[in-house]
Amino acid sequence: IVFDIEEPRMEKLGKRTLTDMVKAFCDTIESAGYHAAFYANPRWLNNFLNAEELVKKYDLWLAHWGVDLPSRKCSMWQYTSKGSVPGIVGNVDLDYAYKNYPAIMRKLGKNGY
Repeated sequence: IVFDIEEPRMEKLGKRTLTDMVKAFCDTIESAGYHAAFYANPRWLNNFLNAEELVKKYDLWLAHWGVDLPSRKCSMWQYTSKGSVPGIVGNVDLDYAYKNYPAIMRKLGKNGY
């Protein structure tokens, strides 16, 4: 379960509050037996979150479009918002997962495994 923290109205809350919100969400999800992660783009990571604090504990799903490689180490990389998938009309997000999440969930007994 991934927390997408990017919301312009929340930017005014400050790094400490926003970081604490991610931690509260992820800790609650994990205490319920699920794997938690957070989603953000480089602008949010650099300006509105204490990124280093968060990536020590949770997986990062990084949205960084139009580049050859993500700007930082991440567990998943959303590399475009303009992908195409047969059977879907219009643009779709495309991602790379750098971890085998089904195997991890089975091993840890999370997410219903």
